[in-house]
Amino acid sequence: MTTAPSNRDDAPLRRVRAQIPTDADAPAEARRTLGPLAAALPVETADVLELVASELVTNSVRHSGVQTGTPIGLEASVDAGVVRLSVHDRGRGFHGTAGAEPGAMGGWGLQVVHGLVDRWWIEIGEGTRVVCEVGR
Repeated sequence: MTTAPSNRDDAPLRRVRAQIPTDADAPAEARRTLGPLAAALPVETADVLELVASELVTNSVRHSGVQTGTPIGLEASVDAGVVRLSVHDRGRGFHGTAGAEPGAMGGWGLQVVHGLVDRWWIEIGEGTRVVCEVGR
């Protein structure tokens, strides 16, 4: 994993960036990466940030179709009270409309994301990027 926090030693952390290998540990690694940024946020916002990151990184691992070890890009920032999270993989993309069947044990991730964030969208280009905002 490569992490590039952008802050001065005396300033609160405002941005984290990382390349996380696609594997079973990726969601936990995403949460660890966000820890320093989350520590400076209200508890409820930090919890949302970590849960949404975990869901999106899990989707990248499960659905991107890339080889194990291929990097997943993770970026989070705080600006004017808005927390923005971006997860990028080299997968082929999706429309974000599919959901779980009633009674299903899995497949609820994007519905959870939709319910927790203020705004989210999908960018498809060189891979797939899902961007979310909390605090708008």
